Formats: sequence, C-alpha cells, structure tokens
Amino acid sequence: MAPGASCEARRYPAARFIAVTRLLRRSGLQTLLLGTAREFEGSSWDGAGPSLAGKTDVPEFAAIGRAAAVVCNNSSALHFAEALGRPSVCLFSGTDLEEQWRPRLAPARLLRRHTECAPCYRFDCPYGLPCLEIPPEEVAAAVIEAVREGGVRT
Repeated sequence: MAPGASCEARRYPAARFIAVTRLLRRSGLQTLLLGTAREFEGSSWDGAGPSLAGKTDVPEFAAIGRAAAVVCNNSSALHFAEALGRPSVCLFSGTDLEEQWRPRLAPARLLRRHTECAPCYRFDCPYGLPCLEIPPEEVAAAVIEAVREGGVRT
C-alpha cells in the first residue's frame, strides 16, 4: 500500500485507503503501508495496519519487488511496481492521460472515474476529486483479483 503522490490531486483519500487495507486484511492478505514523510503529512493513518509511513526511502520501496500486488496512486510506487514486474492496482486520478503514464510491462489495473475535466494537469482539485470516487470495496476486489491472476503467494 503506497498512498502517497507528488500532489493532492493524485491522492486517493486517506480514509478510503485505510478502508481498503482493512478489507484486504479481512480477506486474509497482509498489508504494509509505504511512503515518505512528506506524503503522509496532514493525514491520520491510524488503523491502516503495519506501516513504514514516513520512513520509506529507495531501499524500502524496492521491497515492492516481493509484494503480491501494489496498491498505489499515479506515483513513483506505480513505476517501481512496473520496474519490478509486480501486479498493481492504481487509483489513477484525472490529472494526466492514462496512455502517458500507465504501466506497459507489468500487470496493472487503473481505477478512475471518467470526468469532463480530465486531463486537468492540476496539483489540486477544485471539484473534490470526482475522478477518484471509487468505493474501497471496488479497490479491494481489484487487488484480490490481481493477486489471484498474478500467480503469486499472498
């Protein structure tokens, strides 16, 4: 679980990420929260489970290579997952065109609601992130499917 991103407009809300972690743990999957201190500023991550939040640098991100699946935003974690050949489920906001940044070499599922304002190329969203109005249950189901299809251990 890598909920960070370079800007607010690319971040699936923290409360929803926490709900996804809880759903995944209930389904029997283990989760680990990764990210830099800057990515976790201003959000409470209580209840998100095991965490390296605020303590993650490049060597820790390399641990993504052992993950059954990576859950992330359109961020460096998505590109780490691709480089290491790991399946990913990405909460891909409307800030950029999917065709520009989507993984091409590793299995990936991009979740986003299409909106008239995309691509906006903004760092903040004046509309409340309608492109990321994705229920945690939908995200968790995509992760479980990615793990199953990835043929990796949970």
